[in-house]
Amino acid sequence: METAFMRDIMQEKPGTLLRERRAIYLMINAIAKRAHQLQNGEKALALPSDGSRDAVKIATLELMEDKLEIFPISGPGTNLSLVESE
Repeated sequence: METAFMRDIMQEKPGTLLRERRAIYLMINAIAKRAHQLQNGEKALALPSDGSRDAVKIATLELMEDKLEIFPISGPGTNLSLVESE
């Protein structure tokens, strides 16, 4: 069930939410889901300046740089979908 809070949060850019330390549970889940995708062979959309290949660092950077959008989905498990920003 989508709440007014979720609708408002989903209108924010992921980088803004991370910088302002808002919706931390959502951001942790998004980072974890994206890190898992990267570990399973998905192409990275950003690389840390230190050349790190750490999936969590890459996922965090991708969200900080607004390379991904987060969408809520229904169903069991982590109820979000990550889509490359246009």
